[in-house]
Amino acid sequence: MTGLTTNRAAPVLMKMPLSEAKKLWPDFDTFGDPKLEKMLIHCAEFWASMKLKECPPYWLSLVGGSGTGKTFLAQKLYMSAKLDRNFAKHAWMTSPVKQGQWMDLFDQIIADSTILNDLAAANFLLIDELTFPRNREGEDSEYSVGRLIQLLSHRMNKWTVITANTTARDLGMIDARITSRMIRDGNKLVRVEAIDYWLRKNKS
Repeated sequence: MTGLTTNRAAPVLMKMPLSEAKKLWPDFDTFGDPKLEKMLIHCAEFWASMKLKECPPYWLSLVGGSGTGKTFLAQKLYMSAKLDRNFAKHAWMTSPVKQGQWMDLFDQIIADSTILNDLAAANFLLIDELTFPRNREGEDSEYSVGRLIQLLSHRMNKWTVITANTTARDLGMIDARITSRMIRDGNKLVRVEAIDYWLRKNKS
């Protein structure tokens, strides 16, 4: 398994008006919030880019607080890829809330290199709730971070969606290589700073 990193120009995206983006996923309520509208447009443009293949593959990373619809839209993109015959090889990697459960999954990846290879080779990959296991001292495991960065490195120039319930700054503090990969070679990093969906819903 070898990685590919190039100094690639930013992809020329199909510009998607908000009205058209809303037609794609009418069940996503932006509440008129410009930040949620921006995220919706980015997801719609990613979807259109995958479908029309008018630009090279890139990443879309959605980072910010929980309850803002990041996973909801990421799942929409995943299902679109899953139903598209051009994306026969796809994978879903998600981090459970409990760190111990994540460690179990990560141990499986380490024990069976083919799992990591499959994730790296998939035509489309969703990494939902990107996080890192911690050791007993509460510190991020350097080895685990390294293995995940290895996967990210092999995902360069492939359709990839990442969500993280944290800030880009916090991810960068864990390891600067994470955010570096999220913005290089035309990859898109969208910061989502919005109120939790259910707090909005209860107010309406």
